[in-house]
Amino acid sequence: MPRALTEHEKEQIKIKLLEVAENQMFNVGIKKITVDDLVKGAQIAKGTFYLFYENKERLFYEVFRLRHDEIQGRFITDLSNCTLPLSADKLTGLIYNLCESLDQSFIFSLAKRGDLELLMRKIPESLLTEHIEKDDLSIKKLLTLFPHIEDPRIEVYSAAFRIALISIMHKNEVGAFAFNEALKLTLKGIIVQMMEENSHD
Repeated sequence: MPRALTEHEKEQIKIKLLEVAENQMFNVGIKKITVDDLVKGAQIAKGTFYLFYENKERLFYEVFRLRHDEIQGRFITDLSNCTLPLSADKLTGLIYNLCESLDQSFIFSLAKRGDLELLMRKIPESLLTEHIEKDDLSIKKLLTLFPHIEDPRIEVYSAAFRIALISIMHKNEVGAFAFNEALKLTLKGIIVQMMEENSHD
């Protein structure tokens, strides 16, 4: 019977698996990666892999979630550091910077290849719901600047910002030469609507 792993060994194996998975997701794409590829890269036994993850999609989702949370955390920090009151232009700039971070990120390289859509189809519905709720956290933080907007509208605004972010994947179809200005215009339209709705209440 193999000896039990120490907590330190578990931590090191998990770190290595995440590193290997991220590297292979970026360079190969999730469709082509097998559990055998992952355990070979991490230099662990296949059975050990299943002590940590029930399948490769759970590992891929954790890599995605870590990168997503990192970008989201920076946005919330930037938002928290802003002095009030914020103008529509300042808020547009903050969210546009978030879009630029995503555009240059590991996440969007996955999305552009279709890997992210594939991953979201393969993970349990509960994880997808959790992901959308995490996105809503950023919007809730943003909406603390607009205290009179009703809670049900938070989901609508969150979805509107997600639509704007998703449009980055279609930059060429929209027209790369005008995309950045069009995205700023879209974001500002959402923000102005939020401000108007807040002031009416």
